[in-house]
Amino acid sequence: MSNTLVAKRYATALFTLAQEKKTLEATLEDARAVKEVFSGNGELIAFLKNPRVTSEQKKQLLTDAFGSLSQDMQSTIHLMAGRQRIDEIADMSKAVIELVNEAN
Repeated sequence: MSNTLVAKRYATALFTLAQEKKTLEATLEDARAVKEVFSGNGELIAFLKNPRVTSEQKKQLLTDAFGSLSQDMQSTIHLMAGRQRIDEIADMSKAVIELVNEAN
């Protein structure tokens, strides 16, 4: 399965949830923040992909870094990280931005 397809599936799920909860604008802002962090921070990605770093350390870093975001966005990031989908997080957030913009 291609990375783009994986990212779009996570984005669609998050977008659908935001529509149901009527939190599209907050989700849009969260997605912009996540995209900015993951697009320009190779050190963060390297840390999260490092096999010597425990899952608990990765989870704690993500919680600390994204604690101000919605619970849904945090859960999505944690889920993707737990499933070794670190490389798709920026693409997922980009896809969420596109979906919200299309809906508006």
